[in-house]
Amino acid sequence: MVVSIPLEYVYSWGSVKECNFLDSCDGSGLTETMMQYNGSHFYCTICYEEIISEEHKNRCIPRVNDAKFKCPEKNCESKLYFHQFVAGKCCDKAKNKTILENGLSTDDEHHRTEFQDLKKMMNLLELSEQEERIAKEIMDSKAEKYEMSTSDFNEKKTARKQSRTDLASLLKIAGTSIDEEKENTERLKLQELRKIMDEHETAMNDEEISEKKMEEDKKSLDQATSEFMKKKEKREQVQSDLSLSFSDSAENLVINQEERENQCDKCNVCFEKYNKIDRHSCSLKCGHLTCRKCLGELTENICPICREPFTEENIIKIYLR
Repeated sequence: MVVSIPLEYVYSWGSVKECNFLDSCDGSGLTETMMQYNGSHFYCTICYEEIISEEHKNRCIPRVNDAKFKCPEKNCESKLYFHQFVAGKCCDKAKNKTILENGLSTDDEHHRTEFQDLKKMMNLLELSEQEERIAKEIMDSKAEKYEMSTSDFNEKKTARKQSRTDLASLLKIAGTSIDEEKENTERLKLQELRKIMDEHETAMNDEEISEKKMEEDKKSLDQATSEFMKKKEKREQVQSDLSLSFSDSAENLVINQEERENQCDKCNVCFEKYNKIDRHSCSLKCGHLTCRKCLGELTENICPICREPFTEENIIKIYLR
Protein backbone atom coordinates (compact mmCIF):
# COMPACT_ATOMS: atom_id res chain seq x y z
CA MET A 1 0.00 0.00 0.00
CA VAL A 2 1.56 3.28 -1.13
CA VAL A 3 0.80 6.18 1.19
CA SER A 4 0.77 9.78 0.03
CA ILE A 5 0.35 12.95 2.09
CA PRO A 6 -1.88 15.89 1.03
CA LEU A 7 -0.01 19.04 -0.01
CA GLU A 8 -1.83 21.08 2.65
CA TYR A 9 0.37 19.50 5.32
CA VAL A 10 3.67 20.54 3.68
CA TYR A 11 5.72 22.84 5.93
CA SER A 12 8.93 23.02 3.86
CA TRP A 13 9.77 21.29 0.59
CA GLY A 14 13.40 20.27 1.02
CA SER A 15 14.99 19.08 -2.23
CA VAL A 16 11.84 17.59 -3.82
CA LYS A 17 8.68 18.92 -5.47
CA GLU A 18 5.17 17.58 -5.98
CA CYS A 19 4.43 15.01 -8.71
CA ASN A 20 4.46 16.44 -12.25
CA PHE A 21 1.25 14.50 -12.95
CA LEU A 22 -0.51 16.14 -9.99
CA ASP A 23 -3.73 16.82 -11.92
CA SER A 24 -4.18 13.15 -12.84
CA CYS A 25 -2.33 11.61 -9.90
CA ASP A 26 -4.24 8.88 -8.00
CA GLY A 27 -2.55 10.04 -4.80
CA SER A 28 -1.84 13.52 -3.50
CA GLY A 29 1.41 13.98 -5.42
CA LEU A 30 3.77 13.27 -2.51
CA THR A 31 5.08 9.82 -1.58
CA GLU A 32 7.93 8.77 0.71
CA THR A 33 10.20 8.11 -2.26
CA MET A 34 10.01 10.49 -5.22
CA MET A 35 11.46 9.61 -8.62
CA GLN A 36 13.56 12.40 -10.15
CA TYR A 37 13.63 12.59 -13.93
CA ASN A 38 16.01 14.69 -16.00
CA GLY A 39 17.22 16.66 -12.97
CA SER A 40 14.12 18.79 -12.39
CA HIS A 41 10.95 16.69 -12.84
CA PHE A 42 9.56 14.62 -9.96
CA TYR A 43 7.07 11.75 -10.02
CA CYS A 44 5.42 10.07 -7.03
CA THR A 45 5.86 6.29 -6.87
CA ILE A 46 2.18 5.80 -7.78
CA CYS A 47 2.51 7.62 -11.11
CA TYR A 48 5.97 6.13 -11.64
CA GLU A 49 4.49 2.63 -11.59
CA GLU A 50 1.26 3.39 -13.47
CA ILE A 51 2.09 6.13 -15.99
CA ILE A 52 5.84 6.45 -16.68
CA SER A 53 7.14 4.49 -19.67
CA GLU A 54 9.98 1.98 -19.28
CA GLU A 55 12.28 4.26 -21.28
CA HIS A 56 11.68 7.13 -18.84
CA LYS A 57 11.91 4.80 -15.82
CA ASN A 58 15.48 3.92 -16.76
CA ARG A 59 16.37 7.62 -16.52
CA CYS A 60 14.73 8.18 -13.13
CA ILE A 61 16.66 8.41 -9.87
CA PRO A 62 14.98 7.60 -6.51
CA ARG A 63 15.08 10.45 -4.00
CA VAL A 64 14.11 10.35 -0.33
CA ASN A 65 11.30 12.81 0.26
CA ASP A 66 13.04 15.15 2.71
CA ALA A 67 10.13 17.59 2.89
CA LYS A 68 8.83 18.41 6.37
CA PHE A 69 5.14 18.27 7.26
CA LYS A 70 2.86 19.88 9.80
CA CYS A 71 1.10 17.63 12.26
CA PRO A 72 -2.58 17.09 11.24
CA GLU A 73 -3.50 18.02 14.81
CA LYS A 74 -3.79 21.83 14.69
CA ASN A 75 -2.60 22.38 18.26
CA CYS A 76 0.62 20.41 17.69
CA GLU A 77 3.58 22.44 16.40
CA SER A 78 5.78 19.48 15.46
CA LYS A 79 7.54 19.43 12.09
CA LEU A 80 7.78 15.87 10.80
CA TYR A 81 9.53 13.87 8.11
CA PHE A 82 7.32 11.67 5.92
CA HIS A 83 7.61 8.44 7.91
CA GLN A 84 7.13 10.32 11.19
CA PHE A 85 3.95 11.94 9.85
CA VAL A 86 2.52 8.61 8.68
CA ALA A 87 3.33 6.94 12.00
CA GLY A 88 1.89 9.86 13.98
CA LYS A 89 5.01 10.02 16.14
CA CYS A 90 4.50 13.54 17.48
CA CYS A 91 1.36 13.24 19.63
CA ASP A 92 -1.41 10.80 20.58
CA LYS A 93 -4.07 12.76 18.73
CA ALA A 94 -2.08 12.59 15.49
CA LYS A 95 -1.63 8.85 15.90
CA ASN A 96 -5.37 8.27 16.25
CA LYS A 97 -6.48 10.89 13.73
CA THR A 98 -8.28 9.57 10.64
CA ILE A 99 -7.30 11.09 7.30
CA LEU A 100 -9.68 9.29 4.98
CA GLU A 101 -8.89 11.31 1.86
CA ASN A 102 -5.26 10.30 2.23
CA GLY A 103 -5.84 6.62 2.73
CA LEU A 104 -4.60 6.77 6.32
CA SER A 105 -6.88 5.51 9.05
CA THR A 106 -6.88 3.81 12.40
CA ASP A 107 -7.51 0.56 10.47
CA ASP A 108 -4.25 0.97 8.57
CA GLU A 109 -2.76 -1.76 10.75
CA HIS A 110 -4.77 -4.30 8.76
CA HIS A 111 -2.95 -3.25 5.60
CA ARG A 112 0.59 -2.90 6.88
CA THR A 113 2.10 -5.18 9.51
CA GLU A 114 4.74 -4.09 11.96
CA PHE A 115 7.41 -6.07 10.13
CA GLN A 116 6.48 -4.50 6.80
CA ASP A 117 6.91 -1.08 8.38
CA LEU A 118 10.33 -2.09 9.69
CA LYS A 119 11.36 -3.38 6.29
CA LYS A 120 10.16 -0.17 4.70
CA MET A 121 12.18 1.89 7.18
CA MET A 122 15.25 -0.28 6.51
CA ASN A 123 14.86 0.38 2.78
CA LEU A 124 14.48 4.08 3.54
CA LEU A 125 17.65 4.00 5.64
CA GLU A 126 19.53 2.27 2.81
CA LEU A 127 18.34 4.92 0.35
CA SER A 128 19.22 7.70 2.80
CA GLU A 129 22.71 6.26 3.25
CA GLN A 130 23.12 6.08 -0.53
CA GLU A 131 22.08 9.72 -0.93
CA GLU A 132 24.41 10.72 1.90
CA ARG A 133 27.33 8.91 0.21
CA ILE A 134 26.60 10.63 -3.10
CA ALA A 135 26.33 14.02 -1.37
CA LYS A 136 29.66 13.41 0.40
CA GLU A 137 31.36 12.43 -2.86
CA ILE A 138 30.09 15.64 -4.46
CA MET A 139 31.21 17.67 -1.43
CA ASP A 140 34.68 16.06 -1.48
CA SER A 141 34.96 16.77 -5.21
CA LYS A 142 33.99 20.41 -4.66
CA ALA A 143 36.48 20.65 -1.78
CA GLU A 144 39.26 19.34 -4.03
CA LYS A 145 38.37 21.87 -6.75
CA TYR A 146 38.29 24.67 -4.18
CA GLU A 147 41.69 23.60 -2.83
CA MET A 148 43.14 23.64 -6.37
CA SER A 149 41.63 27.03 -7.20
CA THR A 150 42.89 28.45 -3.89
CA SER A 151 46.40 27.17 -4.65
CA ASP A 152 46.20 28.65 -8.15
CA PHE A 153 45.02 31.99 -6.75
CA ASN A 154 47.90 32.07 -4.28
CA GLU A 155 50.36 31.39 -7.11
CA LYS A 156 48.83 34.16 -9.22
CA LYS A 157 48.89 36.51 -6.26
CA THR A 158 52.57 35.76 -5.61
CA ALA A 159 53.39 36.25 -9.31
CA ARG A 160 51.56 39.57 -9.33
CA LYS A 161 53.45 40.77 -6.25
CA GLN A 162 56.76 39.77 -7.82
CA SER A 163 55.79 41.52 -11.05
CA ARG A 164 54.94 44.64 -9.09
CA THR A 165 58.33 44.52 -7.33
CA ASP A 166 60.17 44.08 -10.64
CA LEU A 167 58.22 46.93 -12.22
CA ALA A 168 58.88 49.26 -9.30
CA SER A 169 62.59 48.46 -9.44
CA LEU A 170 62.80 49.14 -13.18
CA LEU A 171 60.82 52.36 -12.89
CA LYS A 172 63.21 53.56 -10.21
CA ILE A 173 66.25 52.73 -12.34
CA ALA A 174 64.68 54.26 -15.45
CA GLY A 175 63.89 57.47 -13.60
CA THR A 176 67.48 58.01 -12.42
CA SER A 177 69.54 56.82 -15.38
CA ILE A 178 67.54 57.29 -18.55
CA ASP A 179 68.99 60.72 -19.19
CA GLU A 180 72.52 59.44 -18.73
CA GLU A 181 72.29 56.60 -21.24
CA LYS A 182 72.84 56.71 -24.92
CA GLU A 183 69.90 56.65 -27.30
CA ASN A 184 70.09 52.90 -28.13
CA THR A 185 70.44 51.96 -24.52
CA GLU A 186 67.48 54.17 -23.64
CA ARG A 187 65.39 52.43 -26.28
CA LEU A 188 66.25 48.99 -24.88
CA LYS A 189 65.48 50.11 -21.35
CA LEU A 190 62.09 51.45 -22.43
CA GLN A 191 61.29 48.23 -24.32
CA GLU A 192 62.15 46.15 -21.26
CA LEU A 193 60.09 48.46 -19.09
CA ARG A 194 57.12 48.17 -21.45
CA LYS A 195 57.45 44.38 -21.38
CA ILE A 196 57.47 44.30 -17.58
CA MET A 197 54.45 46.61 -17.48
CA ASP A 198 52.56 44.28 -19.85
CA GLU A 199 53.53 41.27 -17.75
CA HIS A 200 52.36 43.04 -14.60
CA GLU A 201 49.01 43.85 -16.21
CA THR A 202 48.67 40.20 -17.27
CA ALA A 203 49.54 39.07 -13.75
CA MET A 204 46.84 41.34 -12.28
CA ASN A 205 44.25 40.00 -14.75
CA ASP A 206 45.25 36.41 -14.02
CA GLU A 207 44.95 37.05 -10.30
CA GLU A 208 41.50 38.60 -10.71
CA ILE A 209 40.25 35.67 -12.84
CA SER A 210 41.73 33.17 -10.39
CA GLU A 211 40.12 34.94 -7.45
CA LYS A 212 36.69 34.82 -9.11
CA LYS A 213 37.16 31.11 -9.84
CA MET A 214 38.14 30.50 -6.22
CA GLU A 215 35.07 32.38 -4.96
CA GLU A 216 32.78 30.38 -7.28
CA ASP A 217 34.32 27.11 -6.10
CA LYS A 218 33.92 28.22 -2.47
CA LYS A 219 30.23 28.97 -3.06
CA SER A 220 29.77 25.61 -4.78
CA LEU A 221 31.53 23.85 -1.89
CA ASP A 222 29.32 25.62 0.67
CA GLN A 223 26.19 24.47 -1.20
CA ALA A 224 27.48 20.89 -1.46
CA THR A 225 28.39 20.90 2.25
CA SER A 226 24.93 22.18 3.16
CA GLU A 227 23.29 19.47 1.03
CA PHE A 228 25.50 16.80 2.60
CA MET A 229 24.58 17.96 6.12
CA LYS A 230 20.87 17.76 5.21
CA LYS A 231 21.29 14.20 3.90
CA LYS A 232 23.32 13.28 6.98
CA GLU A 233 20.67 14.73 9.30
CA LYS A 234 17.95 12.83 7.41
CA ARG A 235 19.92 9.57 7.59
CA GLU A 236 20.60 10.02 11.32
CA GLN A 237 16.91 10.69 11.96
CA VAL A 238 15.82 7.60 10.02
CA GLN A 239 18.51 5.56 11.78
CA SER A 240 17.32 6.79 15.18
CA ASP A 241 13.67 6.07 14.37
CA LEU A 242 14.57 2.61 13.06
CA SER A 243 16.53 1.86 16.23
CA LEU A 244 13.54 2.86 18.36
CA SER A 245 11.22 0.79 16.15
CA PHE A 246 13.46 -2.26 16.60
CA SER A 247 13.26 -1.82 20.37
CA ASP A 248 9.48 -1.35 20.26
CA SER A 249 9.05 -4.41 18.03
CA ALA A 250 11.18 -6.55 20.32
CA GLU A 251 9.12 -5.41 23.31
CA ASN A 252 5.86 -6.06 21.44
CA LEU A 253 7.00 -9.56 20.50
CA VAL A 254 7.58 -10.37 24.17
CA ILE A 255 4.23 -8.86 25.17
CA ASN A 256 2.37 -10.65 22.37
CA GLN A 257 4.00 -13.94 23.29
CA GLU A 258 2.92 -13.49 26.91
CA GLU A 259 -0.61 -12.64 25.78
CA ARG A 260 -0.78 -15.72 23.57
CA GLU A 261 0.46 -17.90 26.40
CA ASN A 262 -2.13 -16.39 28.73
CA GLN A 263 -4.88 -16.87 26.14
CA CYS A 264 -4.03 -20.57 25.87
CA ASP A 265 -4.90 -20.92 29.55
CA LYS A 266 -8.29 -19.20 29.23
CA CYS A 267 -11.67 -20.14 27.84
CA ASN A 268 -12.54 -18.32 24.61
CA VAL A 269 -16.12 -17.72 25.80
CA CYS A 270 -16.03 -16.77 29.51
CA PHE A 271 -12.29 -15.89 29.57
CA GLU A 272 -11.89 -17.71 32.87
CA LYS A 273 -8.82 -19.88 33.39
CA TYR A 274 -9.19 -23.58 32.72
CA ASN A 275 -9.10 -25.87 35.76
CA LYS A 276 -9.46 -29.57 36.51
CA ILE A 277 -12.70 -29.19 38.47
CA ASP A 278 -15.45 -27.59 36.37
CA ARG A 279 -13.61 -25.74 33.60
CA HIS A 280 -11.79 -28.45 31.69
CA SER A 281 -10.47 -27.34 28.30
CA CYS A 282 -12.58 -28.90 25.56
CA SER A 283 -12.31 -28.99 21.78
CA LEU A 284 -15.29 -29.33 19.45
CA LYS A 285 -15.22 -30.96 16.01
CA CYS A 286 -14.92 -27.50 14.44
CA GLY A 287 -11.62 -27.07 16.32
CA HIS A 288 -12.68 -24.26 18.64
CA LEU A 289 -11.76 -24.43 22.31
CA THR A 290 -13.95 -23.58 25.29
CA CYS A 291 -14.42 -24.76 28.87
CA ARG A 292 -16.72 -27.63 29.93
CA LYS A 293 -18.81 -25.33 32.11
CA CYS A 294 -19.68 -23.00 29.19
CA LEU A 295 -20.64 -26.01 27.07
CA GLY A 296 -22.90 -27.27 29.83
CA GLU A 297 -24.69 -23.93 30.03
CA LEU A 298 -25.54 -23.82 26.31
CA THR A 299 -29.28 -24.03 25.53
CA GLU A 300 -28.52 -25.87 22.28
CA ASN A 301 -25.49 -27.78 21.04
CA ILE A 302 -24.06 -25.11 18.74
CA CYS A 303 -20.44 -23.89 18.91
CA PRO A 304 -20.53 -20.48 20.68
CA ILE A 305 -17.83 -19.20 18.32
CA CYS A 306 -18.72 -20.38 14.80
CA ARG A 307 -22.30 -21.69 15.43
CA GLU A 308 -21.55 -25.16 14.03
CA PRO A 309 -23.76 -27.90 15.57
CA PHE A 310 -22.12 -30.63 17.67
CA THR A 311 -23.08 -33.63 19.79
CA GLU A 312 -21.77 -34.82 23.15
CA GLU A 313 -19.65 -37.35 21.29
CA ASN A 314 -17.93 -34.48 19.46
CA ILE A 315 -16.61 -32.94 22.70
CA ILE A 316 -12.95 -33.79 23.28
CA LYS A 317 -11.59 -33.06 26.73
CA ILE A 318 -8.02 -31.71 26.70
CA TYR A 319 -5.99 -32.50 29.78
CA LEU A 320 -3.67 -29.67 30.76
CA ARG A 321 -0.48 -30.17 32.73
